[in-house]
Amino acid sequence: MTKKQIIDSWKSFAIMLVVWFVVHNFATCIHEATKNPPPPAQTINSIKVSNARVLKDPIDNFFGVANLKGSVENVSSYLKTNIVITVELLDKNDVKIGTQDIKITSLAPAEKYKIDETVWNENVKSYKIRNIVAK
Repeated sequence: MTKKQIIDSWKSFAIMLVVWFVVHNFATCIHEATKNPPPPAQTINSIKVSNARVLKDPIDNFFGVANLKGSVENVSSYLKTNIVITVELLDKNDVKIGTQDIKITSLAPAEKYKIDETVWNENVKSYKIRNIVAK
């Protein structure tokens, strides 16, 4: 084998690995989304939280983390600042294993914010909103 053929074979291997990783993660996300539907939206202090879920992929399992996902919307007609959403982290038996604060600087009226928080606890399977404070 020539040096060019060796380099080309490694490039092909790298491309196949990247494609497999993308397809596998996409399939994992679809499986998680259909297995655990999100809870109904909650509105506290004119802040609406919807699509609250925990997503994990094989890389997250390797590093022992979980990703909190969801969306936050300001349903009032006023600017909300210094928003702190306190969530309870739950394990597979819905037992509280910790808390996490999600901080948002400001939300304009009808503005949406995507929650994407990383938690360094691999046992987290879901979360629920405990409190929302906004000014």
